[in-house]
Amino acid sequence: MTCTTSRRLVAASIVLALLSPCASLAQSAGKPLPALAWDTMALAKSGAGRSPTAVAFPAALTALNGKRVSVSGFMVPLEAKAEQTRFLLTAKPQDCEFCIEGGPATFIEVRSKPLRFSSKPFALAGTLRLLHDDPSGMYYRLDAADLAAAGQGTVH
Repeated sequence: MTCTTSRRLVAASIVLALLSPCASLAQSAGKPLPALAWDTMALAKSGAGRSPTAVAFPAALTALNGKRVSVSGFMVPLEAKAEQTRFLLTAKPQDCEFCIEGGPATFIEVRSKPLRFSSKPFALAGTLRLLHDDPSGMYYRLDAADLAAAGQGTVH
């Protein structure tokens, strides 16, 4: 094998290695993400362990922990700015920005790329984190969130 042929093989191998994640993303792009159901999320129970902040989650949610999911809801900003990167998502629009109805099983802390504030419902896709013993009392977090594709994340 000549030096030129060897370099071409190495270059081709590198290109294939770089493209293989894109191919798997393209294949998974056609599959809809699992949608979180607010009524299932409401089944989480606090005080499930030695700590009063420990939470027990339904098996359906435990199976989605750490996976990319979709969910629809209403934005509750945590800062007074037009674009939000950390906010709460709730099943229903809130009447008061200082109180959230229903408790921690009815909202998700979202960490996202900058999204414009909207009072209208919208769908997000991100990685679900179940917070088993969060000191702030949160039950759910959606990391690396962005707007979901059309048709994903219906409100349940």
